[in-house]
Amino acid sequence: MRLFTTPQQAARSLKRGELLVYPTESVWGIGCDPFSQRAFEALLEVKNRPADKGVILLADTPARFAHCTKHLSSADLAKLKSGWLNQKSRATSFLVKPAPDSIPQWIMGSHETVALRVTPHWQISQLIAAFGAPIISTSCNLSGEPTARSLEEAMDIFGSAVTYFEGNTLGFEKPSRLIDLHSGKQLR
Repeated sequence: MRLFTTPQQAARSLKRGELLVYPTESVWGIGCDPFSQRAFEALLEVKNRPADKGVILLADTPARFAHCTKHLSSADLAKLKSGWLNQKSRATSFLVKPAPDSIPQWIMGSHETVALRVTPHWQISQLIAAFGAPIISTSCNLSGEPTARSLEEAMDIFGSAVTYFEGNTLGFEKPSRLIDLHSGKQLR
């Protein structure tokens, strides 16, 4: 199994099209380069996840999402930034209808929206900065099974099929809340 200890090593893994397991705010996640359809299909296969579900895009700053939020009103952009800045005990993902042709359809699955989150996790922020683009984030588990809460659990699930980025979660008790930006409705 390949275990990376620096954001730069982990970013190179993503750039090679490999799947990467990493700590998030509350649990462990697994992701890949969102613009590599091959990597995305490998992610679905290793998780046994249906393609229609869609996934979260994770960024280090709101500016990383400028390409898919450029059509939003200043009020909607302010809601996003406010929600992302106030993640003290629970992360927040927003469902947003992206700008046309700004992201691949496979990221959204069968939906017209994409889930966007700016992570408060310093280590994952450094990883994303080293990668230079948002990354896919989904729970580190087989579809329908419990999510890994430690690196050891993640390794038990995926073994050598993926790469790993060593670290710790932020200790948040609950997974990210999911809010529809346009209706304001909290879905999770």
